[in-house]
Parts: sequence; C-alpha cells; structure tokens
Amino acid sequence: MRLEKITASLVNKAIEIYLEHAYEDEVLRAAHGVRFDEAMPIGEVLDNFEREESKLPAFSYRLGSQHYPHMKLAIWEAYYEGEFIFAVDRHDGFDFDKTGPDYDSWLGIKSHNHQAKVAIEDAWYQEKIPTLRRLKEERMSQSDIMRAFSGHTVMLVDNDGDAGAIMEMILSNAGYGCRWMGSVAQSLELIKTGDIRCGLAVIDLMLSDGSGLDVVKALRASAATQDIPILLTSAMNGSDVMMADIDGYLRKPFSAKALLDTVAQTIKRCYDGHDRLLEPKT
Repeated sequence: MRLEKITASLVNKAIEIYLEHAYEDEVLRAAHGVRFDEAMPIGEVLDNFEREESKLPAFSYRLGSQHYPHMKLAIWEAYYEGEFIFAVDRHDGFDFDKTGPDYDSWLGIKSHNHQAKVAIEDAWYQEKIPTLRRLKEERMSQSDIMRAFSGHTVMLVDNDGDAGAIMEMILSNAGYGCRWMGSVAQSLELIKTGDIRCGLAVIDLMLSDGSGLDVVKALRASAATQDIPILLTSAMNGSDVMMADIDGYLRKPFSAKALLDTVAQTIKRCYDGHDRLLEPKT
C-alpha cells in the first residue's frame, strides 16, 4: 500500500487488533492502548513512531505483549519501492548465552513472541490491512514463478513464510534456482541429506526454533557446503551481528534491488567469475 493511502483510522484498527492478540489480560491491554485522531494525516501519525535506522523507510511503535515488553508494531517499506506493509517486530533477535540457566526460558519467550506475531499478522490479513502475505499474493499473481532446481541453488532460510515466499519469488524471477526453508531443523536436515546442490545461502538470524547462526555453523561443518558464500539477514544493526564465517549482511527491511544486488555481488566476489551459480537474467 502506498504510504499516502494509509490513514490514522487504519493505524488505529491495526493497533486494536495487535492489542487483542498480544494481551490476554484486559487491564494490561487497556494500559497499552493508544488511539490517534482519525483526522490526522499519516505523516503526523508517524511522528509518534520511532524512525528505525534503515536504508528503507521503517517506523515502529512499542506496544509490547503479555510476555515481552519490547515487541513493536512496525510500518515498513517492503521489498518494492513505495509498498508499505504492517508487521510485528518481535525485537528479540539478540544473542543469548546457550549455556546460561535462563536459556530455556528465553526460548519460551521467543516462542510466545512468534505465536503472537503470527496471530496478529493473520488477523491483519483477514481485515485487509496490508501485510507481507497480501503483498506476496498481489505480486505473485502478476508473475510466472520460476523454480529451477537443477544446478546450484540459493538456499533461503526464513521462518516468516510470507517474507520467504516473496524473496523466493524475487530470486526465482531473476533467474536463480531457489529453495526456501522455514526453520533451523528443516535446514539442518537438508544439509545432512545433501538434497540440493547449494551454491549460496541467505539466512535470517532470528528463527523460531533457534538461531540462523546454527545453520551457518552446519553449512561450514559440511564438506559439501563449507566454502559457499553465506548472507545473513536481520532487523538488528550490523554491528550487533556476529560476522564470523559469513560473507555479507542485509539489514531488514531491504528492497528487492538490494537483495538481488547483494546476491550478485557476493557471487562475483566469492566465485571469482566462475560459473558455479547461475547469474541473474539481464
């Protein structure tokens, strides 16, 4: 949706749905409620949001949830210039000591956050509020999607199904063989079985059943994939991301052009001109 078409009324509706699914306790839900004057232009509404540090326009408003105070409602420009969507920013992608006594509790909080994100974004979709799923459906209906799994393939790992489908479509339509996985477990199984000839991996840092760094480690430990280029994606600052054993980083949200440019540049740099992975169509 174009930013100028987003109204204060639509933002209020999105907030109401968010709070309904994020809080079981009615008192807590009411305490975090906010409502904007419906006559306000969207620019004035977004003045109340935090402007995220990103190459693309991204705004967020911290509403929290029953189990986690840092979750946010976000309005992002998503993949295509001028296309804005509503999303839930879980804001829980930072690293956590796996050997610590609270690690299992942290995984439980992340699981709650993921479930809340899915429920809120599903409800938004049903109410025709612009989401990644709606953007995906609109764009996919306009394109013939290529899924060529012969030769080397881009391994795409992202637990957000709508984001994964859009990125798969962008890469496939550019001429890349592409295969999307939605979890650490699915990725590790694929690496173990060698089901595809993986030539490059694009991995989200924050996955519902673990960290994208677990997938990076598995790729580096396998003789078949130890030398492939790996790109990490995250909503976190690049300085906050462990950069060991990866070849590039894309901060979310990013455009389709940024994704394709980074993939192409990484292939050229890491493969040194050898045709080991299909170059995109021009």
